[in-house]
Amino acid sequence: MSIQINERSYFLWMFLSIITFGICGIIYVYYTMDDLNKLYARYGKGEAVSVALVFILMILGFGTLVYMFLIYDKLHEHIKSQRGSYNVPGGLGIILWNLCLGWTIIVPIYFGWKWQNALNIQIRGSR
Repeated sequence: MSIQINERSYFLWMFLSIITFGICGIIYVYYTMDDLNKLYARYGKGEAVSVALVFILMILGFGTLVYMFLIYDKLHEHIKSQRGSYNVPGGLGIILWNLCLGWTIIVPIYFGWKWQNALNIQIRGSR
């Protein structure tokens, strides 16, 4: 039985997150981790991201950085293992970008879109 993974629109989820005061943002975080886990499962790599761990760390206040590190690092690793050409920064790279230039709001939006686009490409390629 094939695992169904849906492509997602980053800007739609960002818009929904704004109008729902962050509720859709939390749902989007869950979906992105679940999609990445399904992609890893499809290739027999096991679980990419522990959803429960990330949400517990978010409650403690520093889970967002852990979430960004994990999803970027795992997708970067997956693309590299599949010999893909789409360039997504690794976990440490995205943390440094956000710590240095995250205040500009353009950097997190750009890299969020870039990450979702790379995941969508991997989903299309795995069908």
